[in-house]
Amino acid sequence: MLICLPVLSAQAQQSVYGPVAEAIQANTHNLFISSNGNYYKQNNSGSSTFHYWWNSNGLDALTDGYLRTHSQTYLQRMKTLLNGIRTSNGNTYINHFYDDMEWLAISSLRAYENTGDADYLNVANTLWTDIQTGMHPERSYAVQWNKSQPNSFNACSNGPAIIFAARLHQVTGNAVALQRAQSIYAWQKSVLVDPVNGAVWDGYDAATGNTNTSWIFSYNIGTWIGAALELYQVTGTQSYLDDAVKTAEYAMNNHLSGGVFFTNETGAGDGGLFKGIFIRYFTLLAREGALPAATKARYENAIRSSAQALNGRGINAGNLLMNPNWTTKPGATTDYSTQLSGIMLLEAAATLDQVFFYKHLNFGGYSGGFSAGSHTHNGLIAGGVANDDITSFTVPAGFEVQMFEHDNFAGASTTRTATQGWIGGDWNDRVSSVIINHTAGDGLSAEYFNGINFNTFRFSRDDEAINFVWGNGSPDYRVNTDSFSVRWTGKIQPRYTEVYTFYVNSDNGRRLWINNQLIIDKWIDDWGVEYSGTISLTAGQQYDIRLEYFEHNGGADCKLEWASASQAREVVPKSQLYTPLSAGSMAYRPQIMEATPALLIAGPNPFRDVVKITVENTMEETLQVRLYNMSGMEVTAPQQILNGQTVNLSAVPAGVYILRVMAGKKIYTRRMLKY
Repeated sequence: MLICLPVLSAQAQQSVYGPVAEAIQANTHNLFISSNGNYYKQNNSGSSTFHYWWNSNGLDALTDGYLRTHSQTYLQRMKTLLNGIRTSNGNTYINHFYDDMEWLAISSLRAYENTGDADYLNVANTLWTDIQTGMHPERSYAVQWNKSQPNSFNACSNGPAIIFAARLHQVTGNAVALQRAQSIYAWQKSVLVDPVNGAVWDGYDAATGNTNTSWIFSYNIGTWIGAALELYQVTGTQSYLDDAVKTAEYAMNNHLSGGVFFTNETGAGDGGLFKGIFIRYFTLLAREGALPAATKARYENAIRSSAQALNGRGINAGNLLMNPNWTTKPGATTDYSTQLSGIMLLEAAATLDQVFFYKHLNFGGYSGGFSAGSHTHNGLIAGGVANDDITSFTVPAGFEVQMFEHDNFAGASTTRTATQGWIGGDWNDRVSSVIINHTAGDGLSAEYFNGINFNTFRFSRDDEAINFVWGNGSPDYRVNTDSFSVRWTGKIQPRYTEVYTFYVNSDNGRRLWINNQLIIDKWIDDWGVEYSGTISLTAGQQYDIRLEYFEHNGGADCKLEWASASQAREVVPKSQLYTPLSAGSMAYRPQIMEATPALLIAGPNPFRDVVKITVENTMEETLQVRLYNMSGMEVTAPQQILNGQTVNLSAVPAGVYILRVMAGKKIYTRRMLKY
């Protein structure tokens, strides 16, 4: 018997930002690694200066990449950097600045949780011992900023201390660490946090009794959110979560401009790293916090829109460098701190549509993120989750998780549709395989091209809805700022049996097909004009949809809406749109089949140019062929061929690829080598 596993494409955020994050992580390593390979230098051009706290956060960013890919490359770079920080710091991890040590303590402890390598825990414990020498019992154990200024107490040395101490308690059971975290938190809340709006002030001078309320920086806001969230998760005390939300709302209301966070922070140097730290902890609140659905959605949308701005406007396509202002492109030189902030944003955005499983209660211990699909025992292990070891999990809106007690989706099962900090006594440490489903639609498949007539294919991804305002930027750094085109395809499912009116507002041309009927045909270079078309649709039935769009020059935007007698006019939502691979089926559970398995034959392998593709034991006459590199990026335009025909892949460079062939609703893959 054969177990057939239907596989769905990754949902939008992972498919959009995962490949971008991977490309920039790799390029950052190549451009910034020091000549001795021990650390990442100040910038990509003349300065090779070692910055302890930048590299400490660099370890956290590499851990992000490891959790996304579980690649040995990231593991090796993480360990090399850990050792390199010591070597570059005079063969010690101890530093003059307490906040610098706290950043390394946080990243080392997180690396330990997700790798099990005791070297990271040893570093964290060493740093904890020294950090405590900067604590002042007379001020509730608040931590001074550095070792020569006993009267300087900054948010940057106390927020991270709370996060680390709370996590150290989670990992090791250190009761003193939790006591210190709670004491420092109470002090910081009373001295450095605005009681009215939750803003976080930069510092307090004990010699004068003055609090510097004029400096409000994104990283201090982020670490306060993170500190409150950690203590809420450890203690369950609601006031901690309330504090986190108050400060998050301050950021949303005062530092989100045009959908982008902290556009006022445009400096390089240390300041280049501030926004990335904010995004890290703001994203954890959005994913793990016990928030109302509407609040969670607002926070996630702010992360997405910031990432969209960076991807389309803030990345230099020629060198993959990023700017401190995520809405403008940099030149030829960027600081490593700035590059890290961009990486943190892209890695965070890539997690928003994934289910995360955790080893411990309240999202503690190691974690693994998984996209929609079927994940066996081996699949969970490959994603970083051990067998029978899940205690808590997060579930994004629009998903459900079916968990099974045995491998290959056998035995008892339970279905969950919401985030839970405790899986329950009957299922704790019992899960061996999972199926992650969309509870409704997942968006449309998008193909992006340079040229206004689909001239040069650049990449494909899934877009949740069509409501884009790219301004003078582009959808992605891989696409031209001017003169590009997009094709969206999939299925659309109406809620009512009525005549629907579809509206397209775009700059520039547009064509829309519903149920293979061309209802809007305005392939012209104009803007500021709304076009519409009507068609009768039946509730609950899925219809083919295709929208084509081009941008010539200047501004770029595209929005698709619908309305009917019962349907209020709105942007067609993700819930009613289905990518081609998910349309018409929520059946992720494998089926046991008695028939001889269909067989994919692709050769020659290795290949130089032309590959013949045959799927045996199938009645399907046509095949859809797609090719991906090992970073998950699609490298050729999808092709439709007859079963047994050839595809020309001579244009792709030498390397290892994944060939993905779809015959009907079944998908087959093969690893291919181009020489």
